[in-house]
Amino acid sequence: AIKAQVKQWVGLPVSVGVGSTKTLAKFANHVGKKQPQWGGVCDLTVLTEADRLALMDQFPVQEVWGVGRRLAEQLIELGLPTTGALARSDPKRLRERFGVVMERTVSELQGVSCIAWENEPPAKQQIIASRSFGGPLYTLDQIAEPVRFHMGRAAEKLRQQGSVAGRVGVFLETNGFRPQDPQYSPSRSLALPVATDDTAVLITWAVALLGALFKAGYRYVKAGVMLDDLRPRGLHQGSLFDAQPPVHDLRRERLMGVLDQANGKWGRGSLGVGVVKHQKGWAMNRDALSPRYTTCWEELRVVT
Repeated sequence: AIKAQVKQWVGLPVSVGVGSTKTLAKFANHVGKKQPQWGGVCDLTVLTEADRLALMDQFPVQEVWGVGRRLAEQLIELGLPTTGALARSDPKRLRERFGVVMERTVSELQGVSCIAWENEPPAKQQIIASRSFGGPLYTLDQIAEPVRFHMGRAAEKLRQQGSVAGRVGVFLETNGFRPQDPQYSPSRSLALPVATDDTAVLITWAVALLGALFKAGYRYVKAGVMLDDLRPRGLHQGSLFDAQPPVHDLRRERLMGVLDQANGKWGRGSLGVGVVKHQKGWAMNRDALSPRYTTCWEELRVVT
């Protein structure tokens, strides 16, 4: 049912793997892809332990989630060439040589859950927003517009995960594929006095950093912004010299909420801080972008 629904809604063939742990589920998914007799759906929970191990013996050890090429070579030298051989091994002994990650992998193959299930992805530790320009830019005013736009997008992502940023960074790039041009690809960051998710505040600091980085006489082809030192909103790290925590501005919070709602309803960049226009000079060249036949009504194929 899952395969059919995904095929109908998205148009992509998928495989389904069921296991008592994450590692076993990953392995089952791989089996469903590689062995046609499963019909794209492999459920290891219906197999006996002997049948499961026999199935694992048919796959090399490098097919295990988290086992790369170099690690696989070391395991083969130890006499563990297959997934089944790894599942039969002693996790405590392997921990002595390879560490706790390998111990958890073997335990997961044996049906002992060691990797917690996540109902939603964890919050990002860093947010970067950047794009290459449609053509080279030369002046500070030209580059300031995409920097403002990227910071607005980064701030929106920051608020989506309920975080504030304590550090802001900006970087520029020239075209490294044109050795005949002078090259200059600087970056700089600074710690904010108070961590924030306010788009206007973040843009102000980003433009200030851009002014310190910019040098005339270069063909800039890319700019981007970074948000670091991310922490949950409402968590304030004080210092000995703080008279009192910063005042929580509910009006600014509501304003940022309206900003996010407008961009969610009418499209990214529909509403922003200051004047940011999508100009042909810096917007990414997307003339060769494939039509979105399965996700956009306006781009559906029409048969007459």
